[in-house]
Amino acid sequence: TSTSTKERLRSIFSTRSALPAGSYRVTVKHYSGDPTSYSVRILRSGTVRTYPGSASGNAETEIASFNLP
Repeated sequence: TSTSTKERLRSIFSTRSALPAGSYRVTVKHYSGDPTSYSVRILRSGTVRTYPGSASGNAETEIASFNLP
């Protein structure tokens, strides 16, 4: 599920109590325009990690990857 504005994606989350087993990648994709700052917050197993950064030039940046059994 996502909530977005015209300019940027604001949050992505799951309403399930547990995600399906599998491999997951969290990425930030910059499509066009001026460089954009971002802050990705991942809550996993009760621990929150924050990944700040900046994206530009049609680049995709991998923030994290993990497997769920």
